[in-house]
Parts: sequence; structure tokens; C-alpha cells
Amino acid sequence: MLGLYLFALIVAQSLRIQAIPQRGNELEVVFRYDIAGRPLQTQHSAQETSMAIDLSSKSKTDMVSDPESLTHQQIKARVPILLGVMSQCPDALYCEDVFNRVLSYVENIVEMDLTFLAKINVSEPTYGVTCRHGVGECTGNIHELCAIHQTDQTDMAFSLPIVRNRWRKWWDFVMCSNEGGRWEPGKEAVGKECAERVGLQYSGREGLKQCIHGDQGEELLKSSARRTAKLGITNSCTVIIGGKRRCVRDDERWKDCDVPIEEFGEIDGFVKVIREEYGRLNVISQ
Repeated sequence: MLGLYLFALIVAQSLRIQAIPQRGNELEVVFRYDIAGRPLQTQHSAQETSMAIDLSSKSKTDMVSDPESLTHQQIKARVPILLGVMSQCPDALYCEDVFNRVLSYVENIVEMDLTFLAKINVSEPTYGVTCRHGVGECTGNIHELCAIHQTDQTDMAFSLPIVRNRWRKWWDFVMCSNEGGRWEPGKEAVGKECAERVGLQYSGREGLKQCIHGDQGEELLKSSARRTAKLGITNSCTVIIGGKRRCVRDDERWKDCDVPIEEFGEIDGFVKVIREEYGRLNVISQ
């Protein structure tokens, strides 16, 4: 009996540790999003629901405009950010660098995603897809899509619905790939080095290499190209925040923006819009 009690205690302690975020005191739920990055209603099993915090006693005074004002007693929806990019596009690399700096302010309140501009072309011998900057860019796109896929699959292996910064590893992989300039994404040596640096598996049946060189990588690229076309994204980099197109980086300048870049600058402008959207998503009514 004592052995069973100790075993149960160890298991309970393990689950408790997994459920506690490593930074801060918040509990966060990763919400599902539609193709445009709009939050969808998330349904949990009875077991998962029992982990959620009862919000019924909260009043309208709990409206949130500052992320730091949220307590551990609230379940928070993250702001979905979708960037329409091409892995070897100079505007995309600039845009990703800007958002890497933006994330230093808001990384714990956002959910990042990428979608790639390319065209399905059955006559294209390598991937059945034409990329604007050539086959090497298609390969770079596949590298990044495989990194995203591996991260998502790793998260799905855990039963707990609370995941912090689930996008961080693949985002760091993208930033690592960009370090050497626009022609580096897609190179085998770069992919291997960056995977090892950020903690993604490169070799083996479930590794990036298998995804990149197998059918899975090609299918991920085609799926992303179809998604991008369905969203009507034609420029890299297109910034979608909270399901709404906010800005485009094209020909080395920002265009068609409803982000206050001229007033606050590009970093502070995007941070402001993201925090406002976070507050809108997390207004708690009676």
C-alpha cells in the first residue's frame, strides 16, 4: 500500500509540474484557429474542462488591456499572427526580423504561424510547385514547414491542453536559417545546424530530413500554397493579426497598413496593435 501511495504521489507531482508554466504564474490554453488565423471555439473533454478555471464569478471590471494585469485565475486567448512569406524573399526576411523584435515584448500573448506564397504546377519536376525565387526557395519553404509540422506533432503528443509558446522552436529555426542571408534557407547544412541548435530532431524516421526529402514536405508545401491562395495573399510579407490583414511589406517598404508605424515606429506600432487585439480577445463579460 505504501508503494502504491508513493507511486501516486510521484505521478501527481509530475503532472502538477507539467501544468505550471516555467515563467510567470499564468495558465494558458492554446486555441485553434481557422485558415485566416481567427480563433475558433475550443472544446475540451470533461477531464480537460476540469482543469480550467471557473470564470463565472468574474465581472466586467476584469476587462484586459494590459497582458500583465491578467492573473492565474483567467484563461487567456492568444493573438494569432500569420505571416504570408517566401523563404528567400528579402522583404520576408526583413519582416521576420521585425517580428522577432516585436516578439521580445509580446511572445507570451501570441500564436505565430507562417503561410507560403507559391503556385501549384504539375509540370514542375521537383516539387510540383513553382516558387518565385526558384527551386531553392521551395526547398527553404519546405524546411520551415517541416519544422512547424514537427513542433505541432510534438505538442500533440502531450495530453495536457496547456502549452506555452508552442511555436518557439520552429520560429527560432526560421531565424537561424535567415542568419546568413536570403539564400541560406533550404541548404542542407543550414537546416541540420539550425535544427540541432534549437532542439528539433533532424535525423531518424520522425526527423526534419525525412520530412524534407520525403513526400510529406512536398505535400506540406502544396497545402500551404493552396492556403495562401485561398486567403488572397499575393505579397511577401503580408501580416495578418487576429484574422485581419494589417500590413504588407513589399519593395522594401510598408504598404496598406492600419498599424501606426509612422507614429510609433514599426516595432512599437505592431506591439500596440497586438496588445489591443489581446485585450479585445480577453474581455470577460458576466
